[in-house]
Amino acid sequence: MVCPKDRLDPTTWWFPFAGRVAYLGFFDKEYALKTKKEFEEDGYDTYLRGVSAYSTLGWFDDPIFSTMLAFRDETLANVIIHELTHGTIYRKGDTAFNEGVAKFISRWRKALEAYYAAPQSSDEKILKRESEFLKIKEDFQKLKPKLKTSSYLYFDRLPLNNAIFAAFGQYYEDLSLFEKVWEKHHRNLLETLEFFKTKASDDEWDLKSDNF
Repeated sequence: MVCPKDRLDPTTWWFPFAGRVAYLGFFDKEYALKTKKEFEEDGYDTYLRGVSAYSTLGWFDDPIFSTMLAFRDETLANVIIHELTHGTIYRKGDTAFNEGVAKFISRWRKALEAYYAAPQSSDEKILKRESEFLKIKEDFQKLKPKLKTSSYLYFDRLPLNNAIFAAFGQYYEDLSLFEKVWEKHHRNLLETLEFFKTKASDDEWDLKSDNF
């Protein structure tokens, strides 16, 4: 994940089949580290992490790796359901939609966006942003005991920057909209998935402007 230091505006890349995506994936760790260093030398925030699984969006049968078998039951179930959702529903070129529909949780990003939108210079925003990051870490401590899986327990140990928030934002961006769809379809999973499958192929559809 790559992002400027004074705003939450992640760099994007375009790929065949997947469309425009707001992150890069690597199968070569050294290549990933080299790319990370290059962006940092150009003055960007970066966030590089490993992943426990990935989806080929239904093009192939995605494996369950042997390393997953050491996961706690609820964490393994979360990973499997998340990746199967990507294989069931994929909206080309819309990263926030694809990650948001796979997870139901939301917070923090709007407050940080408001901070960067305030009338101050870029240098001032970068200088003072650490206090904003500290507030968010402290807020996370209240949420941490309520988490049902271990997937994000590490959040408050990260050296926070904009790339990290942009990455988490792909998962947590205004998920109240997905909750409204869930309620509209009587909290029925199959009906909700069918709705999103229909809308995912509609290039003109905008979740935020739809009236549920």
